[in-house]
Amino acid sequence: MLSNFVRSFFSKKPLLAGLDICPSEVRMVELSGTNAKHPRLERYARESLPYGAVSSDGIENLRQVMEAVGRLWNRSGSRAREVAISIPAASAFTEIIVVAAGSSDQQRETLAKTYMAGLLPYPIEQALFDYSIIGPSSKAAGHIDLLIAAARKEDIEDRVAIAESLGLKATVADVDSYAALNALLRDDAAPATMTAGTVVALLRLEAHGTHASLACDGRVVVDHDDAGGHQQLEYKIMRNYGLTQEESRRRQRDGSLPDGYVADILAPYVDEVATKAQESLRAMQASARTGDVARIVLAGPGAQTPGLAQTIQKRANVATSIAAPFAGMSVAAAIDRRQLAADAPSCAVACGLALRQFDR
Repeated sequence: MLSNFVRSFFSKKPLLAGLDICPSEVRMVELSGTNAKHPRLERYARESLPYGAVSSDGIENLRQVMEAVGRLWNRSGSRAREVAISIPAASAFTEIIVVAAGSSDQQRETLAKTYMAGLLPYPIEQALFDYSIIGPSSKAAGHIDLLIAAARKEDIEDRVAIAESLGLKATVADVDSYAALNALLRDDAAPATMTAGTVVALLRLEAHGTHASLACDGRVVVDHDDAGGHQQLEYKIMRNYGLTQEESRRRQRDGSLPDGYVADILAPYVDEVATKAQESLRAMQASARTGDVARIVLAGPGAQTPGLAQTIQKRANVATSIAAPFAGMSVAAAIDRRQLAADAPSCAVACGLALRQFDR
């Protein structure tokens, strides 16, 4: 959306990869193909970040993030020289406004900028601003819905600088919740129950906290951040068993944690996250005044926590599934499919960013 949401600076399409920068790690996805309906997954990778390198307020240690992205790119073997970068929903302001279908680009920009200036807690001159036509408005005949977005220049410029440190060109920036939705509502990835008017809740369980989004008809209606979230599980494991972060993650994957792990750590964590998920859903629905949530989708490193999806489904009484952003895609032979299945829920944002190459 921001700084060339879906538009390209070039008529010929160079290869573009998705680069997701979040507090716990950096992720990349590279797709090939001629359209978004039948893409092929060529490469993907994840790389951990040092604690504190990125916070909810922005990038705190530019050098550490640059080094991590450098390792990520070298390990992935990506040939892409252009990237779509993620902008945290917490630092972006988005709104949908209705404008006359016959209005000019200049009129739309003026209306959008004036409206956004009234929402921002800082001068609009300090923001990067963009807008995109969604389609005909359901609220007024002869009008269109215009999605507008803005974020502080420094938040975007830091991410652009990280890309440029590797000789990459950031040509697209997208709000992370919109990017994840872009990946998960593809025909092959979307739950079978998805129909017009269906309200979907996306819970991204990251190492630094949980981000919840409510979407209807392919549009993010409301975003909600919870600073608790998934961080509790990993750090409790590390603290209780004296493990490093890498050892903690490996032993979770291998199922080799001590016998008391399930009762002492996992079960209380699942209960806590399920409770917070319920609270987030109620708060978002009250704010957005939407219909009932028909589907909950879990993404991020915490999505596949044993028993979590089942507990949330039982508590909320809503069908709950784990994100599958690469569903229906062909996969390059070099990719380990077993590892891909474990990593896929964490790559929803990066996948949605990579899909932007088909919009250009």
